Amino acid sequence: MSGEAYRGRALGGLGGGLYKDIVSGTDPVSGKATFRLLNDVGGWVQAKLRLARLLEANGAFGQDNGFARDFHSLILSPTAGAIQLRARNQMISANLIYTPKTYLIISPEYRRIRTSPINGAGSTANIFTLSFGYRF
Repeated sequence: MSGEAYRGRALGGLGGGLYKDIVSGTDPVSGKATFRLLNDVGGWVQAKLRLARLLEANGAFGQDNGFARDFHSLILSPTAGAIQLRARNQMISANLIYTPKTYLIISPEYRRIRTSPINGAGSTANIFTLSFGYRF
């Protein structure tokens, strides 16, 4: 098992995958354009299990969550795009690593990513891959 957890401002590049450090908009009191450093909490955990000498299984879960109060403390532009409004990212993944020879690696993987904006419905991506590698 391994993992990390974090909490702070402008930490969007750590682990969870939102990659969002600031929120920009209009200050509701002064009416001037401004920004806020996004409060963020998140982390990930990963488990690795050796099933046999040639077969290994891995599973992981990660989340990055920007605080809603940072978004709601500003008047957001009505033309703000999906990237500007991203507030939460969750990911789960699992793979097998099969090494039939010391130089050959075969790995199927499933990854599910859910991204949610501050308002409205989120979107989900289901990703299936099959990778082949040659170790030298």
